[in-house]
Amino acid sequence: MVETAVLHHYYDNMLDAGICDRLARKFLGKQRSRGSYGSARHVLEQLAAAGIDFHDVTEQLEREGLAKFEKSWSELNATIATELHGSLSQ
Repeated sequence: MVETAVLHHYYDNMLDAGICDRLARKFLGKQRSRGSYGSARHVLEQLAAAGIDFHDVTEQLEREGLAKFEKSWSELNATIATELHGSLSQ
């Protein structure tokens, strides 16, 4: 529920600014019934009261996601280099 409500708030600004297209608007229209900004704010307040900092959590997820991407990217580059080297030496 939190993700949907926060997503709507974020995209509402993008939709109003004309950044997102009609497909995104159609998708968000279907999702809108699942939550509201107010309900998301309430959940975030409950998380804060429980000692969970949403900003810290998202920063950690971003760091971990980037580290995994960088690892996969390096592995992909190594695989491509190996395949290229093998095909050029034949």
